[in-house]
Amino acid sequence: MQLTKTIKVQLYPSASDIEKFEETQQQFLNACNFVSTYIFDHDFELGQTTLHNALYHQIRQDFGL
Repeated sequence: MQLTKTIKVQLYPSASDIEKFEETQQQFLNACNFVSTYIFDHDFELGQTTLHNALYHQIRQDFGL
């Protein structure tokens, strides 16, 4: 049997950590918008494997994710 524990912790990030996190959030948002545009432009192809094969390397390259 596997037991999962959830704990609540308070994080105190530095100003530079906050800035890096916000940059990562923005890049994630940009990547999501990119994927959304791709889906709309390609007849709503929603297959996970199809999207992965079409977009993975470009997202890594363009957005650094």
